[in-house]
Amino acid sequence: LGRQNVAVRFALLIDIHLKKDIRRGVVNNQQTDWSFKLDGVLHDASQDLVYETVARDVVSQALDGYNGTIMCYGQTGAGKTYTMTGATESYKHRGILPRALQQVFRMIDERPTHAITVRVS
Repeated sequence: LGRQNVAVRFALLIDIHLKKDIRRGVVNNQQTDWSFKLDGVLHDASQDLVYETVARDVVSQALDGYNGTIMCYGQTGAGKTYTMTGATESYKHRGILPRALQQVFRMIDERPTHAITVRVS
């Protein structure tokens, strides 16, 4: 079987509880509880699927006047830079940033009656 592109959407809450480290003494402000809400999981997903799942609507709504942020966060070596910029040697493997710019200029072309200024910094 070959690799599959998988995007799973769900609402899941993960709670983590660790016992306090008794070696730290009676007064111990060590954090022991975390709660994470997940909206979905992308596993072995293509750059195209990642963009369609997490970024397309954010970019579209930005041109309608809404603020939006797309941020990658995670462990070193997890693929954050690849996700955002992609592989420069392959157009198919471009990341979120080049796809977002492409979408912005495509949407500007579709709105010839609007005056739109684009600034990239």
